[in-house]
Amino acid sequence: MVSLTILVIATASYAQFASVSADLNSIATHVSSLDTELKAFPTSGANIASALAIHAQATGLASALTTAAAAVSKAGPVTDAQAQQFLTSIQGFESAILDALRQLVAKKPGFVSLPISGASAIIAQDIAQVQTNAKDFENALIADAPPHLLPTAASMTSAIDAALASASAAYSKGRLSISGLVGIFASGCHYSTGTLI
Repeated sequence: MVSLTILVIATASYAQFASVSADLNSIATHVSSLDTELKAFPTSGANIASALAIHAQATGLASALTTAAAAVSKAGPVTDAQAQQFLTSIQGFESAILDALRQLVAKKPGFVSLPISGASAIIAQDIAQVQTNAKDFENALIADAPPHLLPTAASMTSAIDAALASASAAYSKGRLSISGLVGIFASGCHYSTGTLI
C-alpha cells in the first residue's frame, strides 16, 4: 500500500512538472510570434490586420502566463533539476520578450497612426494584462524555487519587469475607459463610443 501511495504521488508530481513545462513552451511560442509580428509592424502606414495579430498574440501570452502560474502553484516545491529546467526554458525566450517590449515602444507611432481610434489604448491594456499575469507567474515561480537559484530567477524577472514597466509608461497616456474598449478590434474595423481618461 505504501509503495502504491509513493507511486501515485510520484506520478502526480511528474504530471505537474510536465504541465509546467508544456505551459512554458506555450509562453515561448506566443513570445516568439509576438516578437515576429512586432518586427514586421511599421511605424507608419500600418494596417488593422497586423495590429489585430499583435493584439491576439499579446492576449494569448497573457492567458498562457495565467495558466503557467496556476500550474507552478499546483506543482509546489520542485527539485533542483526541475527548477533549473524551468529557468533554462525562461532564459530561452527572455531575449525575445525583451525585444518584443522594445519593439512595442518603438512601434507606438504605427499604432497611433492606424485608421481606427483607440488602437494604442488597446495595446496599453494588453501590456497591463501581460504585466499583471507575468508578475503572478514570477511570484509563483520564485515561491517554489530552491534558495540557491533565487538570484538567477530574480535577475531574469527584474529585467522583464523593467521592460514591461517601460512599455507600460510609453503607452500610459490616452488609455480608454472599460466602456470604451467594447467593440474596438472586436471586428477589426469598428470603434464604439469611448472616453479618453
